[in-house]
Amino acid sequence: AIRALDGRFFINARTDTHIVPWDDPAARFEETLRRATLCAAAGADGIFVPGLASPEEIEGLSRAVALPVNVYAGYAGAPPAESFARAGARRISLGCGPLQAA
Repeated sequence: AIRALDGRFFINARTDTHIVPWDDPAARFEETLRRATLCAAAGADGIFVPGLASPEEIEGLSRAVALPVNVYAGYAGAPPAESFARAGARRISLGCGPLQAA
């Protein structure tokens, strides 16, 4: 409905599956994929997965879901932006990380 008012909106859905502890990394990835697929079906334009840092998982999610994958890199020790981009991330957020580091 919002797009009828203004088509410039970009709906960036978020799932926090990678910022909470999981005992089974494969199950966590499958849950992330399930949620991203639901978000795409609901009309989201992108999927934001803070905590998703593994190049293999970023690449897998980027290939499996029809949305641009957005990741968070505003923390000490985050991989370089180029690493995220090579893996398929299309948006890299710093959030409040730089301010917290100051």
